[in-house]
Amino acid sequence: MGYSHDLRQRAFSMFCDPRTTKIQDCTPYVYGCRKELPQNCSRWREGVLITTHSSRYHAELTEHTFCLAFPGDGWSSRVLDAVIHGCIPVVVQDESEMFFEGAFAESGLDFDYSAFSIRLAEADLPEMVNILLAVPAAKVLAMRRNVLKVRDYFIYKDMYNPDRFERSKLLAAGRAGQDGFLMLTLALEARARRLGVLSEPEQLWKARNRALLGNLDLSGVAEEGAAR
Repeated sequence: MGYSHDLRQRAFSMFCDPRTTKIQDCTPYVYGCRKELPQNCSRWREGVLITTHSSRYHAELTEHTFCLAFPGDGWSSRVLDAVIHGCIPVVVQDESEMFFEGAFAESGLDFDYSAFSIRLAEADLPEMVNILLAVPAAKVLAMRRNVLKVRDYFIYKDMYNPDRFERSKLLAAGRAGQDGFLMLTLALEARARRLGVLSEPEQLWKARNRALLGNLDLSGVAEEGAAR
């Protein structure tokens, strides 16, 4: 219960598919059944998939527009799973920064997580589907495009997958020279600047970093997303 802030169990109780789930007075979880969370699937809508472990996990991520990122051991690896599969991450974890959150802007780019993800307050979980349905279609399209642009930086390309074929697909789908190692290096450089270890003029390091990052542009969504 503490591991997930109760969010996985709460979501499973409300958003389960009533056509495939046994309605009961408790929600099952790894150590039993939560009596205080009746499993009634009351918030389910067509197109929503919340289930237990699935053998189609990777395929299901590619088939959906939004993918939930609940807490785990600290920030959730579900953000990485979503982005890598081209799905918009929906971060439901209060008071926690995600993988490389802030690093994009600090590296000289004019965007950050709000350009390719949505953050939902834990208290708003019951209204999750309604909130996501209210996102304008044009914004959804732009965010999906942005997810594909930034996913290079969520992959340590030579280490992510031990399967040679899967790794070659990742490398072929992305931009040459762009991966998590590069973003990590630029994030550490940004920290050195904050500590006063580096004193290079901003105009110089921003120009260099933009060139290193292929002049990545996610304009059109960052400002709107930041105000959400």
